[in-house]
Amino acid sequence: MSRKLTPQSSLENLKREAKRWLKAIQVGDPAARARFDRAIPRGPTTPTLRDIQHAIALEYGLAG
Repeated sequence: MSRKLTPQSSLENLKREAKRWLKAIQVGDPAARARFDRAIPRGPTTPTLRDIQHAIALEYGLAG
């Protein structure tokens, strides 16, 4: 299911979301990891900020 961009979806908000999501994965949050695996099924085991940003783009229905 794709997310929708809204007026609150500023670039700064999306950057902060990506950083929070990456930190959650790094500390072992299973929900954050499951979300990443849904977005990028064969993604890296240790994602980088770039991977998370790509996953967010995919969640919004963008190609990358």
